[in-house]
Amino acid sequence: MIRTLVLLVALCNIAFMTFNTVIGPIGRVVGMPEWQIGFMMSVSGICWMMSSRSWGRHSDGVGRYRVMQQGLIGFTVLFALLSIAVALGLAKVIDAAMMFFSLLFTRGALGAFYAALPVASQAMIADSLAPEKRAGGLAALGAASGVGMILGPAIGGVLGAYSLILPLLFATVLSAAAVLLVYKAGTSLKAVELEHRSGPRSSPPMSLTDRRLRWPMAVALCAMFCVISAQVNTAFFIIDQFAYQPAAAVSATGLVLTSVGLALITAQLLVRKLNSGSNAARWTPIRLIATGTAISSVAFLAGSFSPSVPWMAAGYFGAGFGMGMVFPAMSAAASGAVSAQEQGIAAGTMAAAQAAGMVLAPLLSTALYHIAPQTPFWAAAAVLLVVSLRSATMIDQPEHQYVSPTIGKNG
Repeated sequence: MIRTLVLLVALCNIAFMTFNTVIGPIGRVVGMPEWQIGFMMSVSGICWMMSSRSWGRHSDGVGRYRVMQQGLIGFTVLFALLSIAVALGLAKVIDAAMMFFSLLFTRGALGAFYAALPVASQAMIADSLAPEKRAGGLAALGAASGVGMILGPAIGGVLGAYSLILPLLFATVLSAAAVLLVYKAGTSLKAVELEHRSGPRSSPPMSLTDRRLRWPMAVALCAMFCVISAQVNTAFFIIDQFAYQPAAAVSATGLVLTSVGLALITAQLLVRKLNSGSNAARWTPIRLIATGTAISSVAFLAGSFSPSVPWMAAGYFGAGFGMGMVFPAMSAAASGAVSAQEQGIAAGTMAAAQAAGMVLAPLLSTALYHIAPQTPFWAAAAVLLVVSLRSATMIDQPEHQYVSPTIGKNG
């Protein structure tokens, strides 16, 4: 089951990262300013945020497998429409304004449908693993995301050197492959779901301000804000700081983002090891969060002073390594804080918090970029430092285990 989920997450993240690698250069070619790229990605984040809790509650009712099916079919159709819109823009069939509105719609809807996959897959991991083992299982999904961050930029860089539309066409094919995989693995996924799911087929009410999830949600928002800030501004930073042309910047951006993927995989393999045996008692989610955010804070600061693309890639590797510790830890913390019947809605709530970071990051970071190219990276470093210091104060306190599931759901 986990292998299938890992492959699905990898395929979809390759597709997403391929898009993120080329959208900056595409925007420069067709005449879309940076704020439009940022606004488009923010709208996508809003759609992701608005849909995540609905997908989570839906998965608690109809099951994780059906939610995966529905989400991936919509994801594939919308990626095809997005590719068509980009192709028309590059061919000058539509102008930059029409292309912007076309991408605004398709990218937003794409985010809404993609939200089904992480919500359903994380809830399925929580259904089938004991709480103390969930960080390791979630780290496997995180490692799959890391694979996407390696192969997506690499493929985008290679294909983008020939044509800026080729990476998007390839991403559409990968999305279709994910749909076929879900149907092929349907029997085994449904069998796992029937074996491990118990209790009512609907999730109890859960507020967005549920006391049990406040800290994991805060970490999720801050972590995603910093990651997306870096992604949105990487291509612009390379073009402006290192005098790259847009086509060349695709390959350079691919190199930098590939280093993040390598770091994510390395870190999340480490998390799986730390989450096994006697290490699990010491390396609690809160300790992983404190350590990972400290590493990423230093790395983002160092990366902002990079004199060349390879140095920038080294800084991104450090940032990715830290985030590789944070993402499975915050999801495990949220999962362990709620009851078995709330795993879907809890995963959706955490995804909504991450999506909120996706909404804020493009708008704020592109505005900061106009002050100075380094400013978004300094802001990310500062945010992560605050999270690290706050987490460090919670490590040895019993309160850091959040709130018992027996306490009222809304605090």
